[in-house]
Amino acid sequence: MSTTGLDAIQEPHWSTWLAESRVAAYGRASKRFRCDPIALLEWEREFAVAVFRDVAVLELAMRASMSVAMEAAHGDDWVNTYAGRWSAEGEEIAAARNRTGMEDPTLTQVVGHLMFGYWVMLLSSHHEGLWRTYMRRAFPGLKTEAARLGKPGDRKLVAKTMADVQAIRNAVAHHSILVEGVALTGRGVDDREPPRIGPHDLTRRIFSLAVMTHEGFGAWLAAQSRMPSLLEAFPRSTGT
Repeated sequence: MSTTGLDAIQEPHWSTWLAESRVAAYGRASKRFRCDPIALLEWEREFAVAVFRDVAVLELAMRASMSVAMEAAHGDDWVNTYAGRWSAEGEEIAAARNRTGMEDPTLTQVVGHLMFGYWVMLLSSHHEGLWRTYMRRAFPGLKTEAARLGKPGDRKLVAKTMADVQAIRNAVAHHSILVEGVALTGRGVDDREPPRIGPHDLTRRIFSLAVMTHEGFGAWLAAQSRMPSLLEAFPRSTGT
C-alpha cells in the first residue's frame, strides 16, 4: 500500500481502519493547513456532529413552517389531496406514506417522512404562484436576512440557501471530507465542477436559513450551536 499522504501520521493503524484515499486526503489537508493530520481528522469528527445537530433541528423547524403553508394552500389533508406540479412530488409523498409503515398515517407522520429534497422542490420556479400566495409566509425572517446579505428577499434566495443546506446535510450524512469543501450540487455549469464551501461558509448558510425560517429561531440556533466554538478550535499550525 502506498504511503503517500500518510508519512506524517504516527498511528499506522489508521491506514487499516480507513480507506487509503481518505487518510491521504487528511494528509494533503494537513499540509495545506500546516497542522497534524490526526488532529484535523479528530476535529472534523466533532465538527460533523455539530453540523448535523444543528441541521436536524433546522429541518424540523423548516418543514413544520412549510407544512403550515401547505395546509393554508391545500387544506389540512394536503398530503392526501395534493399531487404536486410534476410526478416527482406525488411520488415522494407516496414514498413517505409507505415509509411510515401505516395504512392510514396522519399528516404529521407523513410530513415526518418526507425527504429534505421534497421541501426544496416546493421552492422551484414551478411554484412561484404558491410562493407568492402562501409559502413566503413560512419564512418570516427572510426580509431581515435578505437585508443583511444585501440581496432580494425572494423565492430564489430561499431556494438557493435551502439547496445548499441540503448539500451540507447530505455531505455530513455520507461522511464527506468537510475540510476539502462541500460540493454545492446543482450549481455546476456545463461540465464544470460545482463550487465548494468550507466549514466557515457552510456554518453561515445554516444560520442564514435558520433566520429566514424565523428570526427568533435563528438567534437561538446560533447561540446554542457548537459550530462557532469548533471553528475557533480548528487545529493550529504546528510551526513546521
